[in-house]
Parts: sequence; structure tokens; C-alpha cells
Amino acid sequence: MVNICIMTYGCQMNESDSLTLEQQLAANGFGLVDNVKTADAVILNTCSVRRKAEERIFGQLGHLKSEKSNREGKFAIGVIGCMAEGAREELIKRAPYIDFCLSPDETDSVLNELLTIFSIDANNIEANLQTSLPGDPFPFKRYIPIMRGCNNFCTYCIVPFVRGREKSVPIKGIKEKLTRFIDKGVMEVTLLGQNVNSYDSDKVNFPVLLSKLCEQAPQIGFRFMTSHPKDISNELIDVMASYDNVLPHLHLPMQSGSSAVLKTMNRKYTAEHYLGRIQRLRDKIPGIAITTDIICGFPGETDAQFEETLNMCKTIRFDSAFMFYYSVREGTAAADFPGLLPKNERKTRLQSLIKIQQKISKEVNCRHLDEELIVIAEQVSRRDSKVIAGRTGHNKTILFPGETSCIGQRLKIKCTKTDTWTLFGEKITD
Repeated sequence: MVNICIMTYGCQMNESDSLTLEQQLAANGFGLVDNVKTADAVILNTCSVRRKAEERIFGQLGHLKSEKSNREGKFAIGVIGCMAEGAREELIKRAPYIDFCLSPDETDSVLNELLTIFSIDANNIEANLQTSLPGDPFPFKRYIPIMRGCNNFCTYCIVPFVRGREKSVPIKGIKEKLTRFIDKGVMEVTLLGQNVNSYDSDKVNFPVLLSKLCEQAPQIGFRFMTSHPKDISNELIDVMASYDNVLPHLHLPMQSGSSAVLKTMNRKYTAEHYLGRIQRLRDKIPGIAITTDIICGFPGETDAQFEETLNMCKTIRFDSAFMFYYSVREGTAAADFPGLLPKNERKTRLQSLIKIQQKISKEVNCRHLDEELIVIAEQVSRRDSKVIAGRTGHNKTILFPGETSCIGQRLKIKCTKTDTWTLFGEKITD
């Protein structure tokens, strides 16, 4: 059996693509392993959002080159995902030992590449009946990509250039996939897209799609990401509020609290619009957890504009945030913008932002003290084999004493302690 190791970098869309690829390869006779040393081929599913991510992948390719040189038998290296589209020429130049390089739209060709490289006759394939796949640590949770690509062209973002324009998956295919997940006892599904809110297929928009899926699988909890603030409609908020199985968490990237900076970013909404969406969400869905992305030090950002971002964070009080200082990304419009701040100034602003958000996150988590939470037990804690790590409907990690037998179950947990990033609790036995 030819063993394949898939290494995934980047977003949930890449994780979903890797899992789909693993299932396809297993069904066609390949073994799936999570160790390069036991693999006959390594496939890197790559991310291009930041240059730092690309350099990590080039570093990994350097290690794989050594592995390939030291092997007596055949050892293949493949690169798929965003880098294979946006940095293909650089990949081929810097790593000519790569056996294949396939963009996100070409991933279906991986199987044929491997069959050719390892001289496997497709007519003699026997399915590999592995019950556990390396990229599938939580078989009770699943992703459903509902669309790909992006039409927004934010000036800092490379995604439209590597993922292409928006393409929505027909609702029939989505519902069929959900039916398979129902049959397998899946407990939670995340709908994925670069901008899920702009889903549009067969005159079905995203709020209608979400309502149809909630009605099809009332026993499954639904999440979705990523959302664009300009497309969070009243109709969508009303659907979220109407169904108990839409989990009470929304990731809504703000990026900046300054309307002037948002305009330079080509985000197509103002700070006031964003704040209005947050207020309506909280009015309709009391207790909803809201997380975000923020970039500080964008080209031309003044001290006063950065202060607007800090003030917006203090006003909204996000549950948590992914925070970055601006880094130049070749190929984007912002790479040529004037007014790039010195790196130490961008880092200083980021540290100020992190300090404020950490304080807010710690305070916000305190609201869960003594609350009884419905939790899906996910895995054994890395630090203590007698502790289980679960995830709440608000998408927060909670640690509690427990046995491995409870993994994959919904449990009622009483929150007894909180810190900045984590909740702690005890299982309610009654």
C-alpha cells in the first residue's frame, strides 16, 4: 500500500479540502499517515494569506528535499492549495524537486497524479478501509463548503487572486452531504466560504439555505464562516435567532474601527454600519459570542485612526480577536500604497491592541461563571490525561475532569472558573 501524508496550512477551507482528499485517496487504495517517515508521498495543502505562511511552507519543502534525497525508494512531493496558484512560478524555481503543483480548482487531479507516479492501475484499486483518518480528529464534526472564491478585493488580501471569483455550490449537493452526515451521527456542521453571506444558487440566498439546513437536521448544531459585515442582513440575523440549532457564535471580521481606514481597505462598510450590525445581533440573540479579525498599522493609518479601533474594541467588547499588524503582501493593491508605517510602530500598536483585548476577553468570559453549558467533548487535554477538552456553543474551549469514553458526546457542564482564553467546569451527572 502507498502511504500518503497530507500536511495542511491555513484556514478551515483548507482543512475541509484536505479531509475530502484523504477520503478520496482512502477510497482508492492509498494509506493515510501523519508521519513523513512512514509516508511514500507528502502533499502540502498551502496558504497564501500572509508571506510568513509561505516561508514556513518553503522551509518544510527544504526538509522534504532532504527526505527525498535520503530515500532509496520512490518518494513524491506535491503542493496544492493557494500557493500553487499564487506562487506557482516561485515554487517551481525554488523547489524544482516537487512532483506536482495543483491550484485549489485542480485538487481533483491529485489522485491521477499519484496513480501515475506510483504506476498504479486504476482498474485494480481496492478501497482502504481505514476507520480513522489523520486529518479527521473529530468525526462528530464536519465542514460543508458552500461556496469558493471572493469578489470583494479587499486591498490587503490575496484570496481573490488565488481562489478566484465566487462560485456557490448548488443546494442539492449541500443537502445530500448533510444527509450523509445525519446518517453518520455528526453533531456539528460548519458551513464554509470566503464570504458565506453572499451565497446565491438557484435563487436561494444564504438565509434561506441556512433555514432549510436547520430544518433538515434539527439535531445538528450549525456554525458558518467567514462572514462579511456588508452582507450580514436583517433576514440572516432573524434566521439565526429563529433556530435553536444555529449555535450562538459569529466570527465577523472588523479589520479596523476607522471608517477612513476601512475605505482604504475597500471593505465597503463604515465603522457605524459594523457597530449597528453588532447591536442588532445582540438585540436578537442575547448572549451571542462575537469574535473578529483586526489589522493595525495599515498604510496611512494615523494615531487618531488607530485610537478609533481601540475605542471600537472597548465599545463592542469582542469575546476574542485574531489581531495582526499589517504586513505587505505582494500582488495586492495595498502593497503599493504610500504611508507604510515603520515595523516597530506597527508592532507597538499591535501590543497595545492585544493588551486591551486580553483584558476584555477575560472579563467577558466571567459571564459564564456558574452557567450550565451544553458542550461537545472533543479530546483529552494535552496537559492532563484525566481532563477532557470540550467546546461550547459559543465556540469556547472548556476543560473538565472526565474519561475518554465521553469524547464525541454532548454533555452538560457547569462552568466553575474562567481565564482569558479558557473556561473550566465540572460535568453535571444528573
